Amino acid sequence: TQISDWSTIKDSPEILEKVQSVIDEFGIKFDLAMNTKMSSSMVEHIYQNNAYKLTPQTINTFIANKCENIDAESLQKAHLSTISSRSELVRLQEYIDSQLNTYVEDVFLKLEINTQETVEIILKILNREEVKESLKIEVIARQDNKIFDIHLVESADLWDALVEHNKLLPTWDNVSAYYEHSEELNATLIAYLNIEANALELSKVRVDKQYREEYANFKE
Repeated sequence: TQISDWSTIKDSPEILEKVQSVIDEFGIKFDLAMNTKMSSSMVEHIYQNNAYKLTPQTINTFIANKCENIDAESLQKAHLSTISSRSELVRLQEYIDSQLNTYVEDVFLKLEINTQETVEIILKILNREEVKESLKIEVIARQDNKIFDIHLVESADLWDALVEHNKLLPTWDNVSAYYEHSEELNATLIAYLNIEANALELSKVRVDKQYREEYANFKE
């Protein structure tokens, strides 16, 4: 059940108690907007009992109620990283964590400039089994920060996307691991190696005997 506005409810203990009982019994989920006229007691009950849909508007309503001096720009560019950094939002963090696939689909990927999440948050999403693979690939494509070690992404099924979208730091460790996984110098890896910045970074590595032993798959 979705209820968009109960602004007519008065802030009286008796009515609130009855309404809160109905919310809990029937699993009502609110979809709040920033201008929703609702008593603070009702909003707090909804928040503490996860009686709301995960939408950008609803989450921002609770953030506005709970946090002072939050950086609006950071929230837009690194939504989950910003939420995760605030001690006032522990309950929200727990709810998002329990519904991570829904959050990623309905919030994370709906925020157009949400491209600056920390590597820690990106890895959290990529390594959670309940998040659909298609959503993970969208996350990889949209985020600016790159993964520094390919092995931190537990599912090798996502490695193609990391290389294809150039979201992997150019190191021979990463290139070698991906080459061994793909078992060939495929078009995806060739395109990655041909990116000027990647080629320049990899060329800085001194090619000596130890290098040749470590990366036997690659020739000087």
